[in-house]
Amino acid sequence: SMHLKRSVIAACVTAALLFAVGVLVVNRLDVRSLAADLAASVKANTGRELDYGTVGLSLLPRPAVEISELRLANVTGAAQPWMLQIGRISADFDLAALLTGHIKIVSITVSDSTVLLETDPDGIGNWVMSKQETTPGWLSKMEIDEFQVDKLTLTFRDGVTNTAKSVQIDQAHIEATSARQPLQ
Repeated sequence: SMHLKRSVIAACVTAALLFAVGVLVVNRLDVRSLAADLAASVKANTGRELDYGTVGLSLLPRPAVEISELRLANVTGAAQPWMLQIGRISADFDLAALLTGHIKIVSITVSDSTVLLETDPDGIGNWVMSKQETTPGWLSKMEIDEFQVDKLTLTFRDGVTNTAKSVQIDQAHIEATSARQPLQ
């Protein structure tokens, strides 16, 4: 029928418009340069290397970014070179928020991670960063609705007593209490 034909055409036009808007947003949200910007900012603020493998991007069902092999360097003289290693991190963005220039993550999933927290012989932790903290503007305005962790190994090494404890988390899920109170 004519009505069905119109509905199909309207649906196609809407889909095409949404796709075009998505492409525009994604071009505006140049993830590779955001990742490089973040790595440079971490290096400048902490003196530590932030290293990553591939940066992928998809548009449907909503704009999403996936980064593989994300690693944060440990303090100099530590037993292992990396303090944090993430096999894969993926984030879904809110398209409407992106259009207004806000970075709102609907859901973020961190998989296959290893976190090594350790103190040196003086008891100073490797998580103590240099004090000149200046976060990139877009990062401080970022909101997260849901945070999911799959397979995380957390190790704590005490440099004073020279003992270590490890814990493995198979899955963890953190959700914002309401839309008005996102995780920051």
